[in-house]
Amino acid sequence: MDRRRRKSTKGFTALLLLVGLLVHTSVNAQSWEDGMYRSGMHQMGWGGQLPVMVVMGKAIVDSSSVRSVMGVMMGRAYYLDTLGNGSRSLQLFFGPYWYEPTSGAKRPLNGQTVTLKGGKMSQFSPPMLVVFEINAKKWRDSIGAPAWSGRWVNRSIIDSVRIYCPTDSLSYMGFARGFMGSGMMGGGMMWPDSLFGQFEQMHPDSLPGMTRGRSVMGFHMDAYNPQGAMMMQGGAQGHGGMGFQSGVRMRFRVHPDSLRIRGLVMSQMTLLYLDTDNQWKTAAGQTIDPTSNSISIASTSVYSYYALASSAATAVQDQVDGIPTGFSLGQNYPNPFNPSTTITFSIAQTGIATLKVYNSLGEEVASLVSQQLEPGTYNAQWNASNIASGVYLYRLEMNGLVLARKMLMVK
Repeated sequence: MDRRRRKSTKGFTALLLLVGLLVHTSVNAQSWEDGMYRSGMHQMGWGGQLPVMVVMGKAIVDSSSVRSVMGVMMGRAYYLDTLGNGSRSLQLFFGPYWYEPTSGAKRPLNGQTVTLKGGKMSQFSPPMLVVFEINAKKWRDSIGAPAWSGRWVNRSIIDSVRIYCPTDSLSYMGFARGFMGSGMMGGGMMWPDSLFGQFEQMHPDSLPGMTRGRSVMGFHMDAYNPQGAMMMQGGAQGHGGMGFQSGVRMRFRVHPDSLRIRGLVMSQMTLLYLDTDNQWKTAAGQTIDPTSNSISIASTSVYSYYALASSAATAVQDQVDGIPTGFSLGQNYPNPFNPSTTITFSIAQTGIATLKVYNSLGEEVASLVSQQLEPGTYNAQWNASNIASGVYLYRLEMNGLVLARKMLMVK
């Protein structure tokens, strides 16, 4: 297994989750923004190895970066002062906030002098060091998949194996004994003796297809053979599917804050998957757990993209056949309301429409619509069962035009 890890270039995945920092890169790496995987590049590994360097300096720990994004605790940002003048010579990448190696190595304290070995990424400013060793203690492998990014699963496993999301250990996919088939798999590929699986949360706006405005959390998964070839097949635009001999257990969790700001509860959620025909479909056999805010399934078919979305009728629905001649926003009905209300609006041009709800402090509490729409009249529903009583403002914006109205929630 170690030999395969050394050979696998696809597995050399640097998760660009530098805590508290917005990271984008032009090299062949997966892109993370605020802890959520963004799918723009559709590539899972570095295209080659990073130049290794050993450097000594004083650690700078930026505690002001501690924050939570979509319920994911991001931790602190780390830098290294190699000049002794307090300057931030290097950014330090240790992986997700929860990762700790078995070697006993620890993240440095603020002001601590350390010697680091790592791979240098010069395209950032200041350059980023992907840390491999801290004071001669192993932090992560310099070649192969980092411990948090995925896991090898052998076809001869006896006990079940889980692959966890790097940003949320309560979301996972699990493989049991006999999960692989025999002979040829779909697409004419031979089953390997093991596969490397990755299972990641994804920003809902980056999901392919028309789920924007409805999806609350996205998920992306991949499987590779020991030679680094992707095993998901049959789809278009960088996605596909894969069949297994026995059911793969998957659990998809959404943070309660993500539900609260949209005025949703877990009982209103459903799990969708992007089929190989490029259509979003409802997953069969769903089990909703409102205690953990998760949906679980067991399926012999696994797909590249999943979404936790509102199970209500599509958030935006055509209301009339005629094409409006103007841009309008109707008064919600009923008003006052408890807990649901309907908002009607009309648009006369094609474009990206956003319909959002704000409280009296100007804070966004729900995003009802955020997608491209054709000319027409639409209805949008808002369920405010988790929202306090009070006056709220709903605001429609499209092509530089803005309309707003007030509504009253009374419990």
